[in-house]
Amino acid sequence: MQNKTINLNELKPGRIASWVYVSDAANYAANQSNKGGRGAVPPNPYYGEVSVRKVYSGQVASHDMYVRAWEKLNPGQTYVPDAERAARFESTDNPCVVRSLSKAELQVRIMNVNTGKVTYFVNGQEATKEQLAVIQMYERKRDERNGVSIMFPYVSNLVNVIDPES
Repeated sequence: MQNKTINLNELKPGRIASWVYVSDAANYAANQSNKGGRGAVPPNPYYGEVSVRKVYSGQVASHDMYVRAWEKLNPGQTYVPDAERAARFESTDNPCVVRSLSKAELQVRIMNVNTGKVTYFVNGQEATKEQLAVIQMYERKRDERNGVSIMFPYVSNLVNVIDPES
């Protein structure tokens, strides 16, 4: 799917953005899958063969929107950035867009992220129900985070931005 060029002026707080994330087999194995083969867990038969395509959407947000949402989830507390955590972004003229310090590419702050459609592939073919059951057994579970759901997709990965007012 070819992404349309997103005008940075469209990235305003409250707008809805969608993007596609594709993870190749090596990346999926390294970051999202367990090998198995230890203790009573048999080896993962699809380790290194699974790739995934996810369609996400969420609300374009400024840093101030994030802070307000965080403080709403943590009554009586004031948001303070974690001093132990190294900065990953620098601000831009757009309050919703940051520049990655590692890649110098633009990223957009998205809150209230929803996953629309997830498709798994085994060796390039869409996974069967049986394969999906095995894949999900070995998929790494993420710790529940007590906070605001937020992601920073690259602007170049956005496929659509909608103004909910129109």
